Amino acid sequence: MRMAIVGSSGGMKSVFVQGVFAALEVGGLKAAAYAGASGSAFPAVGAWMGVAAHLGLPLWQNVHRTRQQGHDMGETLLIEVQNWQRMMRPDLFSAEHARLLISVSHVRTPEAAQLTQGGGARKLGRQLLIQAARGDRSWVNAHLEMHLFDSQASDPTRRITPENLAHIGYASLRMLHTSKVPAWVNGQPYIDTSYTNVLPAVEVAALGYDAVIAVYTEPGTIYRDLFQQTTLPQFAYGVPIYPIQPEVDLATLGAHFTECSDEGVEAAYRHGEAMGVRFLEQWPRRA
Repeated sequence: MRMAIVGSSGGMKSVFVQGVFAALEVGGLKAAAYAGASGSAFPAVGAWMGVAAHLGLPLWQNVHRTRQQGHDMGETLLIEVQNWQRMMRPDLFSAEHARLLISVSHVRTPEAAQLTQGGGARKLGRQLLIQAARGDRSWVNAHLEMHLFDSQASDPTRRITPENLAHIGYASLRMLHTSKVPAWVNGQPYIDTSYTNVLPAVEVAALGYDAVIAVYTEPGTIYRDLFQQTTLPQFAYGVPIYPIQPEVDLATLGAHFTECSDEGVEAAYRHGEAMGVRFLEQWPRRA
């Protein structure tokens, strides 16, 4: 069975996704593709390299410490990717290896690019959060589109390479109200994927996998975007989508979207591990 595992955005709550990916890796569940969105770019890259469990909790403890030093999530990813360079191998990008996918919001109009890449970015970011609370996608629909970068893409403008991986990861994490540095990939402006898609499971299903495992960072209804306009279906393009999500709001464990306590980092990670183990126990009956 050719399977893909997809993680959702979630800021610091994405430590839960790391725990799930690590448990699936330790349990022997190998995927043909690993996809990340915003904060889950961390665990997706680790799983793609085969070191999700090795990086595990210490990775997110490092992320937590770096965040405490005043770095936003995008800057933190840039730092961590530099730490991972020694683990990068040429075969990771071959057709025989698992595929890495990272979703990002492409800024497709010149007027929006001026705002997102210039001095008006933070003000726009705050406005978009207000629009998200109201379910108003009008600005996003007019100016943004989701791009799915791919380590095996035939289109060179969408291909993940050793040279652009850090830039793509940063772009996927660049929330306008928190990140100061503009994100560019191949000369094009990008911002956080959450504005267009928080969980690209449907888009990954369209690539022809037999099953998609979708790891979400919230309990309850699984939404596909920040504006909560669409929910995750059970099937897409005839492909079954199997969700894994926390049993409780991770904030009650000390893991919030923008920050974590020391205890919250470990608690959310362990909860992810537990949910991954539970999924593996049920997987033979699902598949």
